Amino acid sequence: MKFTLKKQDGTTPVSATSLTVKVGSTTYNVTPAAAASDIFVAVRKASNKTVSLSANTATGNFSYDKTGITFENGKYYAIGVKMTRIPTLGDLYYSDGTFSTTLEEGKTPIGVIAYVGTDAFSENGVTLRDGTTTLQSHGLVLCLKNAAGGVVWRREGMLDITDMISEPLVDDTGDLKRTSNVSGYANTKFLAEKTDAAEDYPAPYKAWNYSSLPAPSSTTGWFLPSMQQWVKIFTGLGGLNDSDVVWRTWIDKNWSSIHNLETAMAKAGTKGTAYDGFPSWSYGLWSSSESTANVAGVVMVNTSGSSIGVMFSCTNKVFTEIARPVLAF
Repeated sequence: MKFTLKKQDGTTPVSATSLTVKVGSTTYNVTPAAAASDIFVAVRKASNKTVSLSANTATGNFSYDKTGITFENGKYYAIGVKMTRIPTLGDLYYSDGTFSTTLEEGKTPIGVIAYVGTDAFSENGVTLRDGTTTLQSHGLVLCLKNAAGGVVWRREGMLDITDMISEPLVDDTGDLKRTSNVSGYANTKFLAEKTDAAEDYPAPYKAWNYSSLPAPSSTTGWFLPSMQQWVKIFTGLGGLNDSDVVWRTWIDKNWSSIHNLETAMAKAGTKGTAYDGFPSWSYGLWSSSESTANVAGVVMVNTSGSSIGVMFSCTNKVFTEIARPVLAF
């Protein structure tokens, strides 16, 4: 088989660092001899197999799958296919639902891909706000901006009962790492659609209704992530080890996860203009998860000293913290 990788215009060559061809259960890994060169791959004969192609390039990773392919002995195949870009941690995500490794002129970046997966954490299968679309998810996008720079989770003076009675509370390391009841979308929707939510549940309401950076209609729209989704963001794009994630203990004391998240956002432009960075002093990022009737989950961030860093914790719902929205796509 002969491969010539080109952009969608059909003429501009693409430099690939690697190409993987999988025919059935047999995988061929190819390193191109030179940038943007033609790639030749010799494969064994095959009958009615699935062929998967993946290419790593300077502009991102791409894939293609086709079933029912047959290769005969002694024949030469020139492959002409349109490959689909694979979501990659750190990609910029745009208001039109596309994504890229570097900033594309003429598009509006709204976030960065911070977690990749098709599981409960990425809201796979959720019914979207229009009530007609089921999300086939790829991951989570961290918004470039705060929906609110300082806002309470719940209005002071409300009854001392849990706000989401059916949802398990988060109060230890095991709760942070569970794989069920982890939907920040469901949590936020439940709170933001309550009567008088704008006054009674400001943080979820502002995240749910955030519109300064418009979310594509094919996504969930913005919501306040659960504590488990925050963990996936910090162990995904943030790069923390899952074993480092514990409850109510300062971790990541070199702030590497914060650097990784901000480095990705910086591809959109200047800090403070194109994106909101994380504060250099102790401040919390609200989650949509409860810990007790009076307390909600929060990610504490402090880059002001050598003995602190990131902490998955909780705080009183009437304290003022940051509402940073995410979306699932």
